Amino acid sequence: MFAYKKCLPVSCIKLAGLLMIALPLAAFAETAEEISRINEDVAVLSAKLAKAEVKAKIAAKNQEISKLNSSEKKPDEVMPVVAAIEGADGRLIATLITENGARLAVVKGDKVGKWKVAKIDVNSVKLKRGKQTVDLGFGNIPPKPATPNPGAPQAL
Repeated sequence: MFAYKKCLPVSCIKLAGLLMIALPLAAFAETAEEISRINEDVAVLSAKLAKAEVKAKIAAKNQEISKLNSSEKKPDEVMPVVAAIEGADGRLIATLITENGARLAVVKGDKVGKWKVAKIDVNSVKLKRGKQTVDLGFGNIPPKPATPNPGAPQAL
């Protein structure tokens, strides 16, 4: 009679053994692909995080620069220019020209807007407000509103 062992060819047994090995390899390949995708996602997210951190640093630096620039005279605060300094025996009078073209004759102690005339000598007029002092420049035309100082830090 037939023996069951002869019914199953040897190749079928080998095929079954190969399938038992191949199934875990296929699962391993899927896992490797998933790990690769995850690594790519992590790399993209890390790059986005680094970009966000750099943007935050730039914003913080711009804010710092803005504070530095605002501690200087305000852009809407236009300082007068000195048209002339006259006098004798230490009694000097300075003629200032304001933004609107008005001429003011001032002596030490007079007020010019929010500023006080702190010193007048033959070559300069110094205004003071609190701890801040400003040396006025000479000119014969009214001053224009301040433009940003090229030497001052600018926003990024």
